[in-house]
Amino acid sequence: MSLASETSRALEPQPLPAMYAKPSAVPWATPERRLVFCALATSGLLYLCYFPVAWGFLAWVALVPLIGLVRSAARLRWVYGSAYLCGLAFYLPAIQWMRVADPRMVFTWIALSFWCAAYLTLAIFLARKLDRRTPLPLALTLPVAWTAVEFIRANFLGGFPWYLLGYSQHRFDTLIQVADVTGVYGLSFLLVAVNALVFEWLYRLGWVVRWLGGEVVGPPEGGAAFLHSTTHPPNHPTTQPRRPVLAFQSAVALLVFAGCLGYGSWRLGQADFRPGPRIALIQSNMPQQIRNQRANGDSEEAKEARRVMEKDAMALSELAAPPKRSVKRLPLLVVWPETSYPVDCWNQVVTQRPREHWPKGLRRDIERAEGWAREVAADHRTNVLLGLNVTETRPEEDTMRRYNSALLIGPDARIKGRYDKIHRVPFGEFVPFREMLPFMNRFAPYDFEYSIAAGESQACLPLGAYRFGVVICYEDTDPSLAREYVNPARGDKADFLINISNDGWFDGTSEHEEHLAICRFRAIESRRAVARSVNMGISAVIDGNGRVLTPEVVGREDGAFLWDLDNSPASAELPVGRWGEFKKVPGVLFATIPLDDRGSLYARWGDWLPLSCWALIGATLLVLFVRRRLSTPAP
Repeated sequence: MSLASETSRALEPQPLPAMYAKPSAVPWATPERRLVFCALATSGLLYLCYFPVAWGFLAWVALVPLIGLVRSAARLRWVYGSAYLCGLAFYLPAIQWMRVADPRMVFTWIALSFWCAAYLTLAIFLARKLDRRTPLPLALTLPVAWTAVEFIRANFLGGFPWYLLGYSQHRFDTLIQVADVTGVYGLSFLLVAVNALVFEWLYRLGWVVRWLGGEVVGPPEGGAAFLHSTTHPPNHPTTQPRRPVLAFQSAVALLVFAGCLGYGSWRLGQADFRPGPRIALIQSNMPQQIRNQRANGDSEEAKEARRVMEKDAMALSELAAPPKRSVKRLPLLVVWPETSYPVDCWNQVVTQRPREHWPKGLRRDIERAEGWAREVAADHRTNVLLGLNVTETRPEEDTMRRYNSALLIGPDARIKGRYDKIHRVPFGEFVPFREMLPFMNRFAPYDFEYSIAAGESQACLPLGAYRFGVVICYEDTDPSLAREYVNPARGDKADFLINISNDGWFDGTSEHEEHLAICRFRAIESRRAVARSVNMGISAVIDGNGRVLTPEVVGREDGAFLWDLDNSPASAELPVGRWGEFKKVPGVLFATIPLDDRGSLYARWGDWLPLSCWALIGATLLVLFVRRRLSTPAP
């Protein structure tokens, strides 16, 4: 072969090595179909992070497949369609327990799944914008976008604050102590950052880029190989060598993680709780069907339901406050679950008029309520916190309002305080937009008007030398309500919190465990013990470090258990694997509340982290908009 031919052949383009080659066209393995695979992989991993499986450790890598959508070069409808599919495939099985409440709740379950999936899609959209338009690393932009969107999902239009990513870590006591600084959102931020770093290291591999439909470019002058995704222009940061930057980012993430563990160890070492009041938490096991029948007026079905509930109430009350026991040995407080009082509605009046000027029917209702208060006091001989519906009449305004309330009655039959639920559950306690959109009634679990009014204030209730705050049902999933009771700005801070709830709607599903897991964070964020009285369980006492304390069985009467925390070591934590033992069984849990006097930065600062994320997103988008306007040539 001549020198000229050899020279000519040398100048011809040569095929790149395999790791630098462009992807081959395989019809059944197109980048679009791979995106679907990535989306479903993340859905499956996320599902395993929560109950009933509760493998929270998977959350550190669960988002890695999904992050491929941020860098994908596929058509946008495939990118965002896959993101939406990921959310839908996760939420549909995760919240399927919702359909157990009532056949009509099937529509609510499906609609809510579609609604929540949209938020995941929004997070991917924001992350793609920040990743393409700014030099900020993915390990910062993705957590910012994710945390900001989680906050909106938890609060917008009543919100759905379940299944935040940080909740998956509830069983890792040392790590989750940082929630008293950042709230649960800080854990979500850290988890997403680690997922992004894992993805970035994998993204340095040629086959990963090819899998996502990108183009791997050969080594530039100087010999250092680098990767290029067709998603980005040539001057984008991802076209530059990333290893030193990634090493620095990884070191920062490792330091933050170590800092969280160090802070958690320090906080756990402060667990020098002082004994508070001894209370009795009643856990009924009443099916929701019976509780619903109680409200059907004066029908025989309603009367029978009330008789069943009253018999159950009396039996458990006698276990909580035995008639023959000395008053000095009775618990200082007996707590009933949400809306568990046998009478469907308690009547109260707000008026300046003398009683003799009240309408006859109103006087009769109030006298009946006062009679019930005397019966409760006579039966228990101690303070009782009742969960019930309250009908409040205001004659001057000619209005009547119905509340989901916690009513504190003293041993002298006087009403010592009342808390009305503030954060109502959409469809469960009111139908949103029902006036404008009548078809929304189809998503409600009842075929009659059942809506309740929202409470107006959070008042701490008195209990001797102590004060406690109440959160009703899913209010313990709203961080702002629990922390408000210990906000340094208020003068009557709570010594501990009580959560009364009716989880009988969900009949022993994974909802019971997930609800308890979420409540652990409220104890840490406020640094206050939380005592839970829950129909059908899981009733528990959670200390200021978020630990679910282990009760010991001290007796069993007529099928109802007697549990006592004071018979177990103060530091004993109930293993997550045993939580299921305490649902769908009746009983009474006795406990001396461990009082925590520590403060909480989260109680003082609130949701500063997700709000900062939104501030960063807003500022970035504004700068990009201004820059685009300035760079656009005048016509």
